Amino acid sequence: MRVGNQSRYWLDFDWHLYGFFWDWRANNSHIQASGCHISGQAPQRPRVETMKRLLLIPLIFIALSAFAANHYVRAGASGNNSGSDWTNACPDFTSGGSCDPSSLTRGDTYYVAAGNYGCPNFTTADSGSTVITIQRATTANHGTATGWSNSYDGQAKFGVNCSLSNAGNGGVGQVRFSTDYWIFDGVTSPTWPSVSSQSMSAYGFSIPTLSSCSSASSGEQFLELWDNGGAETRTGITVRNISGSCCGSSYDTDQFGFVMGQSNGNKFSHWYAQNCPNAIFLWHNTNPTVEYGYLTGTWSGTEHSDGMDMQQVTGATIRYNYWHDCSGTGCLECPQLGWTNSAVYGNIFAGNNNSGGANGVIGSGTTGMSISGILVYNNTIVNPPGGVFFDGASDATGNVIENNLIMGGSGNDSIDGTATEGYNSFWNTGGGTFGSNAQTLSSNPTVSSSTGNYHLATDTAAWTSLSSPYNVDPDGVTRTSSRGAYQYVYSSVNNYYVATTGSDSNPGTQASPWLTMQHAINSFTLGASGTIIHVAAGTYTDSVSTGSLSPACEGNTAWACVNHGGTSNSARLTIQCDASN
Repeated sequence: MRVGNQSRYWLDFDWHLYGFFWDWRANNSHIQASGCHISGQAPQRPRVETMKRLLLIPLIFIALSAFAANHYVRAGASGNNSGSDWTNACPDFTSGGSCDPSSLTRGDTYYVAAGNYGCPNFTTADSGSTVITIQRATTANHGTATGWSNSYDGQAKFGVNCSLSNAGNGGVGQVRFSTDYWIFDGVTSPTWPSVSSQSMSAYGFSIPTLSSCSSASSGEQFLELWDNGGAETRTGITVRNISGSCCGSSYDTDQFGFVMGQSNGNKFSHWYAQNCPNAIFLWHNTNPTVEYGYLTGTWSGTEHSDGMDMQQVTGATIRYNYWHDCSGTGCLECPQLGWTNSAVYGNIFAGNNNSGGANGVIGSGTTGMSISGILVYNNTIVNPPGGVFFDGASDATGNVIENNLIMGGSGNDSIDGTATEGYNSFWNTGGGTFGSNAQTLSSNPTVSSSTGNYHLATDTAAWTSLSSPYNVDPDGVTRTSSRGAYQYVYSSVNNYYVATTGSDSNPGTQASPWLTMQHAINSFTLGASGTIIHVAAGTYTDSVSTGSLSPACEGNTAWACVNHGGTSNSARLTIQCDASN
């Protein structure tokens, strides 16, 4: 792609494996694009630095290939089952097979095709901090082409048709990690927190409901980091892009979803959990991260129930999750053993069962334990119950509650201990406001709370400024002013849309997109905070005569030519490839 202005500038490409990124500034214009797969005419005179980077790429790949290998797992594979390619893939992670979960190769990647798999217990011994990666195969990234079919690109389901038994303190885990340093990655998941697209089937890896829930003993767990009954500490494990379902309220037992036994520094990311009384359970954890999750369908029975149960946890990062339909004791609950020095920020607490239970959105079931040093920043809380924060914890101390947006519900503070509260905004709360610098809003500030879109349509009163990492919202936007989960940006960003089904005679809206990138580039108006041109999935081959543009770009032809911009370094043109418009 050629980028030009009245002066001559050349685009300096920085290529990556799955796309490209460019960042161009000229005459105080700032133009950026990311994530696109675009074919066309590249500059004929690239900078020398760019060529150096391109020449280095194969050398890097050669170096990596000397230390790591790929293996292949495909349900129903009928070759020699060695795992060497897709024709000869392992049919499962089966004891005694080539992909035995007790003897996988450290440093290697195991690609998993669509299909149903059993209940693996990954027990391969540690080798320093060398990681084993288990990831879903996709058309874009599946290792070798030998034996590959695009039909293998689909959801991989684990924990199917397994015979489970209670495992003492560990309960029953449909997928279990009993050693350290693993990446378990389903690769794909919905754009967070797109409510309408959240479902079990939307994630690359999935752990469905047990085939026979009636035989499940109390303590069912669909994924567990197993600590051998507290004798070991799991570390270096990342689980992401995965969905799971508990047995549900028809079986009134103490069911859990994602479980971190005694652990240090592990992460659950881009997860979905449904029908669990306890969707996340952290027990004796140091520095865990739970992020970009979606919780729905929780319920409360005779057993203790909450969205996330934390017992003896310190240093937790709980950010960018959508806690939908919390019920029971609370969304985030510490029933015993303590919770300290942790951060809860950028979350949305909302749903049909209100944003919490008897002891609040964030609560405690027992007095006489330490809940201290909890930072509660920039969350959006919808229809909270009577107690919002730390209800039931009379000895909670040193906690901070700032920059939150609370909508509906009773809105009562109900802090039994002590906390610093300030700069929170309230709309339609029956219990009034709390803390210093509180704001009472006269109307709903969100874009569409009825459909789960809690971006801000109007800004709140000013926040109290926070430093990294708390100054970035779930969309990656740097916070500058707003309370609640999202930074207000909408009115100052112009959005335009391009699709292969569009027409350049259309207005370029999401409902009536343009057809060509060049028409979008010729026609956009740069908003005060920038412009986004959303390009739907498809193949775009339009080539334009740059001589027809005014001012003209240098040369005769290019794939597209950016020939106008703005006057502010903070206003960007972003060309963004979307899955769909």
